[in-house]
Amino acid sequence: MTTHYISRTYIDLWTAVELHVRLESKTQDKDERLAARISSLVFAFFTLEAYLNHLGAKARPDLWEGKKEREYFRGRKTINGQKYFGPIGKLKFLLSQCGMNYDESSQDIQTIRRLKQFRGLLAHGKTEEDSLPISCPSGKTPELIVPEVWQYVQSDLTESAYKHVRDIIERLHQSALKAFPNAALEPSAFVSSFFQSTDVI
Repeated sequence: MTTHYISRTYIDLWTAVELHVRLESKTQDKDERLAARISSLVFAFFTLEAYLNHLGAKARPDLWEGKKEREYFRGRKTINGQKYFGPIGKLKFLLSQCGMNYDESSQDIQTIRRLKQFRGLLAHGKTEEDSLPISCPSGKTPELIVPEVWQYVQSDLTESAYKHVRDIIERLHQSALKAFPNAALEPSAFVSSFFQSTDVI
């Protein structure tokens, strides 16, 4: 008897994004909203990272098998004379492999770059402390200082992340279906996260 299963991590992560977006919309508590926004942004970037690894392993197993992915996407080895670094490098590479452009001026790529910055800010988190000169008219309350983390979560990034991450995954997946017809890709990027089948011999 043989059991075969597929567990698509990126779909589980996207489920977490959707959950936290819903939680944010239902609460009026500012701390809960902050936590839900931070979570949805981080999970959105994790979703993209996991999808790129899913697609890379299917479309270019020669670069993703075993520890090869680390060699090629940490800049240790070149691919056709070019170095690719980290998740953004993987995105650039897979877009080019699927006949798509990496356009830094496009809104979806700008969103993904901001998500990467936010992820890095949290992954290497530090306490912010400073003293800043301010000018405030007498009798007025000075404006609150906005910490760097809050600048991300108070922006339109949450809405953009939800739209743009899903959109770029879906577009990349559809292009990959054409570019790699023998890669055994699912008809849609967002299918069930887990599948198992058993063969009785």
